[in-house]
Amino acid sequence: MTNYTDMLAAFGIGSAHPGGFKKSIAMIMHMDIDERSTVLDCGCGTGQTSAYIKQQFDCEMVALECHPLMLKKAQQRFTDNLLPVDLHQASIEAIPLEQDYVDYALTESVLSFVSIDRALAELYRVLKKSGTLFINELVCFAPLSNDERTVLQNAYGFTALYSSDQWVERLTQAGFSTIQTMEKYTAESLQHDETDKGNDMRPSETINTQFYEKMHQHQLLMANYKDKIGHIIIKASKTET
Repeated sequence: MTNYTDMLAAFGIGSAHPGGFKKSIAMIMHMDIDERSTVLDCGCGTGQTSAYIKQQFDCEMVALECHPLMLKKAQQRFTDNLLPVDLHQASIEAIPLEQDYVDYALTESVLSFVSIDRALAELYRVLKKSGTLFINELVCFAPLSNDERTVLQNAYGFTALYSSDQWVERLTQAGFSTIQTMEKYTAESLQHDETDKGNDMRPSETINTQFYEKMHQHQLLMANYKDKIGHIIIKASKTET
């Protein structure tokens, strides 16, 4: 079966998460980053968000990506733009950083594909005591039947399909505090925004026809579940503020 992440890697889509790069920038603007900051981008994909942060703030930028083709395209982006980003082939479930190392950590369409317990524990570990986590992740706006969950999990490889309250609960259980839901948006509302679609792509020279079929399946699913799923942006502090 064609893997959804493999399809994204083949097309080299820079901002595959719903809301695109525009939502990434909006999230970054809530971070108080300067040249003294250390920022961690977990699951950086082709490196669009990491490159932007490094260009804008000249901070210490650490990026993780476990998919080999995504990693290759991210490294090429950083090299082409002469950006000294500390790029690692690594999983969010085993972050290769010391404890209390980063000021900000961010995830964009990552946590729904991994072990949420291990990932949140690792994010909590590497954040400084004053550190803050920002997530832009899949959220359920309405209850899903078992069949609906199975369809989505088979199509995308999701390990988690949470409501907004469940996201807050999981973050709280992981030790985070001052948890703030900054924005929620349905797949339907995102489909109406044409300003950030296909603006950053690094396609492979040859793309398997199965990946085009997978893209078509994705578009159909987004239409079918347009009012039941979407994305949520949450800010969570490591300690009380």
